[in-house]
Amino acid sequence: MELDLADLARPLPDERARVEALAFDRSGRWLAAAAFGTLVVYDLRDGTRHAEVPLPPGRGVRSLAFSPDGRRAVVALAHDARPGDPSALAIVDLAASSIARLLPDEPRREALREVTRLRESLTAWALTPSGESVVTAWGRAGLAAFPLDGSGCERRPAPVTADDASAEVVALAYAGATLVCQTTEGLARDAGDAWRAVAKDSFGRGLLAPVDDGDRVVVAGHAPRRLGQVARSGAWVVRLADGATNFDGVRAEGMAPVGASHRGWRVWWARPVERFATRFAPLALHCHDVAAGTFARRVADAKKAASTCAAVDPAGERVAFGRVRSVGVFELAP
Repeated sequence: MELDLADLARPLPDERARVEALAFDRSGRWLAAAAFGTLVVYDLRDGTRHAEVPLPPGRGVRSLAFSPDGRRAVVALAHDARPGDPSALAIVDLAASSIARLLPDEPRREALREVTRLRESLTAWALTPSGESVVTAWGRAGLAAFPLDGSGCERRPAPVTADDASAEVVALAYAGATLVCQTTEGLARDAGDAWRAVAKDSFGRGLLAPVDDGDRVVVAGHAPRRLGQVARSGAWVVRLADGATNFDGVRAEGMAPVGASHRGWRVWWARPVERFATRFAPLALHCHDVAAGTFARRVADAKKAASTCAAVDPAGERVAFGRVRSVGVFELAP
């Protein structure tokens, strides 16, 4: 399926008129694409546009996600260098095709300054299982939860100290009802009254996803090289109860994890393209079956040297490749 975005393109050169982020909803029916300052949502049953929403001007998009009910989208805006700067998240009402609100709004921004001490920017975020709130992490300074209706701001410390310059929060995910936080030093889970360390390991930056109904999580990416260690790329499966860890390595040089499916047992990797790069590179999608221990190329974008980003639906049945002024959607064979 080819989704043409040329009519949305502003008078921009090709290196700027690119799809920046993609996301499937939970059912795999809807696909959201952020491109040229606009959020476009497609119904993949027939390729028609369901919504078009202008985004704040002058701001790129780092990532986006649907709420669990599919009625809203959360867009993480780029260039939010400090919490006191313009809002980091846009909450989009898809039925109204409009931005419902920006978070943090001005009153919450002032409260957030107390958490972050004006030193950190947004480094991770995750929707709660109910989809009513978004939890944000601000480097090593703290966490804040915002209801999507804009009704408040709940603050709490991060599982790293503000004085530890070597550690910061890099990913958040819900395993069942438990919030799991990945830092540059390991994993921790929210125990209600405090954070409990799960595993102390340098997993690097990548993807964090739950498996097995919340009993375990998978962390995929490239661990940084440390003294006496060899570089490692692949997936770590961590049991939350006791921190027991299994590692399955893959040869994924130059690639990054772009999604997980089948309860996290399949991790999808693609070669990333630098944002606004003037030279384009093709994307090929590889599947790492963590349970089977296999790693194989599954599909490549049909338009060579044009891909910019990729997303895989939760069931692992479709992949979308972002391009210059278009999106390509491909079926994935079982």
